[in-house]
Amino acid sequence: MVYNSMRMWQGAVDSSLHDGIVSPAYVVARPVSMTASRFFARLLKRPNLLCQYQRRSQGNSKDTQVLKFEEFAEIEVSVPLFRKEQEAIGSLADALDSLITLHQRERFADLDET
Repeated sequence: MVYNSMRMWQGAVDSSLHDGIVSPAYVVARPVSMTASRFFARLLKRPNLLCQYQRRSQGNSKDTQVLKFEEFAEIEVSVPLFRKEQEAIGSLADALDSLITLHQRERFADLDET
């Protein structure tokens, strides 16, 4: 999991299956138990968690707020017990996003033709 410590309250979190280098503005974290990364990335963007990130962030304004890892690590979430269920939920969410994007592109293509 990778998250932007200055923009976590906006949902700046995702998962990656690749090794690499990220900006120092990002925090790289691994779940303590085996979790399906796509499910976990979706879970961490839920509105109730975004509110928690904002409450736990430090700074005078939204532009200067930072969610330190120690605060992030204290947040508890509930996850389905079975990894297969997590994977199914993550895959479904990804498929729905793709379908929504496809329909948005079709709608904009229709507008361009008129």
